[in-house]
Amino acid sequence: MVPGIFAAVPYCIDLIGGPYLETNDAVCKGWRPKGATRPR
Repeated sequence: MVPGIFAAVPYCIDLIGGPYLETNDAVCKGWRPKGATRPR
């Protein structure tokens, strides 16, 4: 697992208008608020 700030990077990119990124949960589980997640 990769803890720390890396979990928030996909959400930060989404906030600045970038693409919606998903992470591989086996490596680093991405963090997003409940209202910002998309169904898989």
